[in-house]
Amino acid sequence: MKRNRFLAAAALSLATLCAAGSAGGAHAEGEKHDLKPKFAADAVVKYTMEQKTSGTMKRGEEERKAVQNQTLHITRKVVSTSETGAKVELTITRVVASATPPMGMGEPVSFDSDQDIEKDAGNMLALQYRQMIGKPYTIDVALDGTITSVELPKDALVKDSVESMKSTFGPLFQVKEGEPLTAAGESWEKSETLGGAAAGLNSTSTLTLTEVKEGVATVTFDSKISFKEGQTPPGMEFKEAGVKGTVLWSLTDGTLVEMNGTQTMHMTNSEVAMEVQSTTEMHVKRAE
Repeated sequence: MKRNRFLAAAALSLATLCAAGSAGGAHAEGEKHDLKPKFAADAVVKYTMEQKTSGTMKRGEEERKAVQNQTLHITRKVVSTSETGAKVELTITRVVASATPPMGMGEPVSFDSDQDIEKDAGNMLALQYRQMIGKPYTIDVALDGTITSVELPKDALVKDSVESMKSTFGPLFQVKEGEPLTAAGESWEKSETLGGAAAGLNSTSTLTLTEVKEGVATVTFDSKISFKEGQTPPGMEFKEAGVKGTVLWSLTDGTLVEMNGTQTMHMTNSEVAMEVQSTTEMHVKRAE
């Protein structure tokens, strides 16, 4: 099994989310708020990243269902800062996951990295997740939170691309690229080509700073997914493909507080009379 394991499960969902001084109380209309991330050497923030996916595939009279849940416990430590950005270590300290085999063929399986390693034998999720526990990714981040480079653990089996890392971990660093000063009610657009498991797709997002209250900015996002021009598989069509949700961003310490989103996918393939629908609930939250 390739080492892009959890990235393959989460990249499409989180890529679209990623595309997508203390303040107190309500703020006057037109006041600009600084959405730039802040990095302080040795600062540590812990997050949980949860994803729950359920899907159905229909082909003729046959219908199969699949369910996959995963929770990543992540520690983000700033190693150093400079005039151009920061160097950050991301370490996955625990994974809890469960899944039905592809297309529901087989018995459900579960995994908790806190369990004894002797229990891993024959567990496909253990093979997928165990190898990444406690091994930091070293990530260079620009001043606006854009991931610019990724250094993998020395014993990594397969190299994950920078695009995949942006898709998975980008929301931990950035709520808006480029110009950070934004007024409540202001919207901005972002279009990008997705990487990793979502290769071959484009994401177009509208993000809006809807509110700033007690030092926390609320940003809503609405992302639409489409095939790249000329890369639509024969007979394939998206009936619905996108993500909607909300980001809470601390203006006080310039970090993500919480992110919640729902991805809906509905596609058909007329050549093989197939229909696939899925819903993914995604939650990222700063741990206490």
